[in-house]
Amino acid sequence: MSWLGGIRIWTILLLFALVCGAEEKQRFEKKWIISATALVAANLFDGYSSRNLTEENPLLRNASGTYGVSKGTTIKFAASAAFLGAQWLLLRRGPDHHLNRAFTITNSVLAGTVTAVAIHNQSLPTVSSEPSFIQPASASTSR
Repeated sequence: MSWLGGIRIWTILLLFALVCGAEEKQRFEKKWIISATALVAANLFDGYSSRNLTEENPLLRNASGTYGVSKGTTIKFAASAAFLGAQWLLLRRGPDHHLNRAFTITNSVLAGTVTAVAIHNQSLPTVSSEPSFIQPASASTSR
């Protein structure tokens, strides 16, 4: 085999490695997008399941102590947007598939955790919107 044949083989191997690397990068980009979408959907589900419940976090509750839908949802989505935006900027800065993999796993774990909290919220009793001193008309006694 001549040196020209060796260059051809190395060129073909190099191109094959570049194509495989590009496919792996695209695969992890798709998985990152799916994990980011799952995280946003989990936060939406958590916000939906938290309405009319007593909220422990003072940043997310309204004056009555329940989850403030507009305030809480805005804060949750702003935090998610900042978190995912920082990831997106770091991923666009350089082609690091290890960073992409780490962010995909982190987003997936967070989405699962937030979904578990939202499922737990579904089993909690809601806060009554009526004050406790008002009794229904059917409970009053007639004279």
